[in-house]
Amino acid sequence: MNVHSSSAELTRIGPLGLRARIASLTLAEAGTISTFATVGLLAVRPTSDPDKFWHLATGRWIWENGRIPKTDPFSWTTPGRNWVAHEWLTEAVWFRIYQLAGWMGLAILSAVVIMTALLLTYRSLRSLGASALTSNALILTGALASLVTWGVRPQMLSFLLVALVCRLTIQAWHTSVHNAPGAAVHRKRLWLLVPVMLLWANAHGAYLFGIALLGAFAVGLTLDHLLTRSTSYRNFRKLSTSHGDTQLIRTSWAVTTACIAVTLINPHGVAGLMYPFSYLGDNASTRYVAEWFAPNFGEARFWPFAVVLGLSAFALVRLRRVIPLFAIIQIIALAGLGLQSARNITPFVAVALPWIGLSLRRNKEARTITKPKSAGAIHTGLAVTVVAVFAALGAPSIQSSAVDANDAKHFPRAATTWIGSNPRPRMLNQYDWGGYFILNLPEVPVSVDGRPDMYGDPFMDRYVSIWSVHNGWERRLDEDGYERVVGAPRAPIVRELRSRPGWRVVYEDAQAVVLDRL
Repeated sequence: MNVHSSSAELTRIGPLGLRARIASLTLAEAGTISTFATVGLLAVRPTSDPDKFWHLATGRWIWENGRIPKTDPFSWTTPGRNWVAHEWLTEAVWFRIYQLAGWMGLAILSAVVIMTALLLTYRSLRSLGASALTSNALILTGALASLVTWGVRPQMLSFLLVALVCRLTIQAWHTSVHNAPGAAVHRKRLWLLVPVMLLWANAHGAYLFGIALLGAFAVGLTLDHLLTRSTSYRNFRKLSTSHGDTQLIRTSWAVTTACIAVTLINPHGVAGLMYPFSYLGDNASTRYVAEWFAPNFGEARFWPFAVVLGLSAFALVRLRRVIPLFAIIQIIALAGLGLQSARNITPFVAVALPWIGLSLRRNKEARTITKPKSAGAIHTGLAVTVVAVFAALGAPSIQSSAVDANDAKHFPRAATTWIGSNPRPRMLNQYDWGGYFILNLPEVPVSVDGRPDMYGDPFMDRYVSIWSVHNGWERRLDEDGYERVVGAPRAPIVRELRSRPGWRVVYEDAQAVVLDRL
């Protein structure tokens, strides 16, 4: 299979005027505009992610105190406990945007980040020769597959940066293996990843994906280069060695090493570098946090992921003679991580789609199609109509009032107001309400929130045993000195304490119940 870019791709000399641009817009380009309008609509949909609140509260704390927290400032159960605030840069930026533009500003920012990530993936698809139709279909499939993790979340930045790593490495490999004139330029562009990694290491812990992808790139290129000394391997894989390949190998190792080094430039030093490894294996996050659970393919929302997995397997088989080893390593490794945890589906999508597009490419003779003179205007009108309709559909959902209304359905707004007027120490709160209390009741310390890595496995195991009324829960509740319990009416501990002597309901509505110890 020829992996050169399609000869049918249009080359334009100089910028086109607006009228000429409209007249030349193809149906495929109109389809691409419509595709990304769809992505934008999906990206701005309201979510009920409970972590966004404590992220904002952390950003507020950073600006108020002029430093980055290194110990827990929010709970009464673990005050002063060491905390690696690995997302501090994102949180600080978020809070300023929130101050200026509210939830709408954060929703737009998140949507732009997601759309840019998929745009980079789209460009990787096209550069490997996938048609516009195939690329658009794969982008929509990938969007639906990764939708389970979308929202106003720091990890959306990691989605973007994984896509950037893939884009730059694919460009460098593709131009090098074909001795293209721009090979040296694309090879040098890999050095852009060093400052990117510095930013990434201070913005989100998934920078480890970037290091791993670069490491796989260097290892794969090196193995391919060494193995091509074998005639049988070279004939089977249809690969060749060249001076350009050797230079790219050296650059890939140098860039990977530099990227690892700059990750040490963070407020926590080596602890910050090692932090992502704390999620490996069995821990509180993988046991109790839903996004760390393995995908359940009995749920329709994971079916697009199953489609991408199937297409990836097809790509690995069909491209077995031409696909570079680094891509094989990346796809298999991230597919395994995606099957292990739903939150890893997003980086898998960014890595796998370009190679799926290459596997679906068909080599056809370019055909000249005569279009009516009005075709460009019709295509432009179609694209503008789709964008306008989707903008009208999406705009109401990103208004701060709409976000607040959506949050009011999932979080105890009225109870929060009451607790603020009737505070009591040593409160045991529902896990996914902790962040909401931290942002909206900063004067009332919480017992737990969406930072299980900070609280630690022993604490989280004990908390779950109390909240879920496992054997010995009442003794642990007394030993830990909880004076107030706040949870949903159907929460196991709320139902139990209603009938227990020594406790009484002091506040109740459809969403929340507050019980105090007598």
